[in-house]
Amino acid sequence: LSIARKRLAPLFCWNMAPIQTLRISTATLLSIMLCIVRAPHWQKNCFSMVQILKHWTRYRSINFLSKIFVLTLT
Repeated sequence: LSIARKRLAPLFCWNMAPIQTLRISTATLLSIMLCIVRAPHWQKNCFSMVQILKHWTRYRSINFLSKIFVLTLT
């Protein structure tokens, strides 16, 4: 996790290089896809996931990324 944290930490700066923007977009899309794949839980979790994504981009915190994956896996 520490390696992933080091890799992802620079992505939460709004002054991102194009490749960093691509990575953060990929992470966001992957999270959304995981939510959709969990079809029985999709309706229940989708609104919460949108809220978490908003907080994640607002506070630029790795903790919100982990919460997204926890939400999709529960």
